[in-house]
Amino acid sequence: MAFSNSASAWCRANLSGLARYCSAGGIAPAQVDEAVVDDYMRYRAETTALATDNTARRAIARVWNACTGAVQGWPTTRLIEPPVKAMEGPTWEEFPVGLRNDIEGYLSYLTNFRSTAKGRVRPCKPATIKTRRAELIAFVRMAVRVGVPLGSLSDAGVLLHPDVVVPVIDAYWKKDGEEPRVYACARVLWSSQKPQRMKRPSAIFRCSA
Repeated sequence: MAFSNSASAWCRANLSGLARYCSAGGIAPAQVDEAVVDDYMRYRAETTALATDNTARRAIARVWNACTGAVQGWPTTRLIEPPVKAMEGPTWEEFPVGLRNDIEGYLSYLTNFRSTAKGRVRPCKPATIKTRRAELIAFVRMAVRVGVPLGSLSDAGVLLHPDVVVPVIDAYWKKDGEEPRVYACARVLWSSQKPQRMKRPSAIFRCSA
């Protein structure tokens, strides 16, 4: 399977693995269908470290379908895009305003130079900020999943109270096994925070910076 001269760089970048697989197997572009993609994903899982989950398959199908009709000579067969799973738990917009403000304040704090017990720390990279945000949102969703009313999580102090953190840690423990991947906010409370120090939510988050 070879890309035509009119195939965009975007198509080439996202479908090069599938193209090489098909070329090696003598599979013409017009022969690519769900069965071929099934075989390719199995081959990809066995021989590479590339992702082979629904997200990866959806990306391949989405690019393939976008090229149909847009790239001269592209096969008319459309691939099935695995559906995106519904988001588990409340959306960011559903979080209490006070909690959202505390989280945003913490993330903003991470973009600045700051002093810690180990000395002056540089601002976090955008990728780190993105990860911290995702971790905190996931932590809130886990809290809701274990029965904490979302409306009660009015701010960071409430979120990091032992009555919330302990059952969430237990939930992660059950989910991840012997080595639970406890998120940053839980680690802060578990290792250094005391209940009487929960009056300054921003300080709680900042301790993990």
